[in-house]
Amino acid sequence: MAYVLDFNTRKKEYLTVTLPNEKKTVLMIGTPTKKVLDEFKALNVDSADETDVSEIYQVCAKVMSFNKGGIKVKAKDLEDIFDLDDISAFFNAYSSYINGVTSAKN
Repeated sequence: MAYVLDFNTRKKEYLTVTLPNEKKTVLMIGTPTKKVLDEFKALNVDSADETDVSEIYQVCAKVMSFNKGGIKVKAKDLEDIFDLDDISAFFNAYSSYINGVTSAKN
């Protein structure tokens, strides 16, 4: 019997996020690569100092760019629409999403 694993047809879970921009852009954010996930986990959003803030926005943009629509999100765009409280809320929601996806049965 032949078994086939086609990564193009695998069902995936997404975190749907609506950005507070003029277009109310909707992103269906998927799971990131290990490299981006490691960057995400290394951040401490709740106790960020000024030097960390730029990095927080950069990593957030990388995470949001892993979306089903292929929309590239830039840190500069997020700086214009998100304050640190918004970033913190996103990181909390995304952490819950990642935990749910990784703990779900295959």
